[in-house]
Amino acid sequence: RMILLVFMVYVFLAALCYQSTLLLCQFRNPAAAVVWLRMALLFLGLSVIPFPGSDTLTRFFPTGWLQDFATATDPAASLSSALAFCAVTAAWTAAAWGLLRNRTLHTVERNMTDGTESV
Repeated sequence: RMILLVFMVYVFLAALCYQSTLLLCQFRNPAAAVVWLRMALLFLGLSVIPFPGSDTLTRFFPTGWLQDFATATDPAASLSSALAFCAVTAAWTAAAWGLLRNRTLHTVERNMTDGTESV
């Protein structure tokens, strides 16, 4: 279970980096958006700040399923948490790729031809 949990954390970090890269490439100055993205990612876990309904809301993010997998006591709960983690991570990555890929390509191309990188 521990090896699978570590693997799931690495998959989550890889997906998060890919999604963050797509999002940051939307800006002419991506470094300026890093502060806001970091703040949004801080609240993404939502388990840090408990409030009524936060348990339900964490099910929409991979971090909630990681936490469920880590605290599961029986193999069936572990398997369902792992499968739900894979599905939620894939859904978030596919949504980010589908929504941002064309705009990212145009923004990067514009920055490379019009910006200081074009030299």
